[in-house]
Amino acid sequence: MSRYRKWQRKRRLEIVGREWIISRRERRAVRNFPNELVGREREDGICWKGKVEPQNNSALWKLPREVRDMIWEEAAGGYLVHLSWLDAYRKLQFSRCKGDDGICVGPDCQTIRKGKGVPDLWGNIDLIGYLLVCRKMYDEILPILYGENCFSFGTLDNILRFSITIPRQQMSMIRRVQWYFPKAPESQQNGEAGSPWPKCNGSNEECYCLWCWKKETWAKDYCETTRAYELIPLGLCGDCWERNPASEVWK
Repeated sequence: MSRYRKWQRKRRLEIVGREWIISRRERRAVRNFPNELVGREREDGICWKGKVEPQNNSALWKLPREVRDMIWEEAAGGYLVHLSWLDAYRKLQFSRCKGDDGICVGPDCQTIRKGKGVPDLWGNIDLIGYLLVCRKMYDEILPILYGENCFSFGTLDNILRFSITIPRQQMSMIRRVQWYFPKAPESQQNGEAGSPWPKCNGSNEECYCLWCWKKETWAKDYCETTRAYELIPLGLCGDCWERNPASEVWK
């Protein structure tokens, strides 16, 4: 390599190095809101304080709360919701069932997508998207989203992932679930039983708490494969965990 080419290469590397350092500083820089947005007292200056626009000028918020609840229930309630795990993105996917009257169309239900120019028979709307509109809409729709829909789980992995993904208060809002995987209680496969995990009834009756299943029905090799024994201490039912410590659960 000639001396001139070495000089050119060194110069290009210096330019690239400077650009990389500058871009790194920009990425790490704390961006404050403009002065027009008055914010809460906070050292980093990221959150703003002062008045929050309640959006009362919208005709929607002028309706009585009872009427709005009927609208939310029609838009976001009464569905069978499938939960599946996307390995490529490492996240849970929520999709509405494409069947009629809660009857699923089969294993391919979650893969059906609306084609371009094709009439949408089920509604091409993400239920979670309602929660991202504004805080007021989030507060009103959240109880309906969890309380008026039936959530379907195809694997034990998804149940455990979901149970540690959303807050405990939201878990207690769920009223109907369906579990479709080996060793699942038959009463949980029709969607009529109560929510299985938020609370233990603490009685001799059959409990649908996640940790109160009869332990002999669990396939130990399956649970070890899903590493469920590591997730149990993070469960939401502390009473059951005290009665069934790890040394007894997996005997």
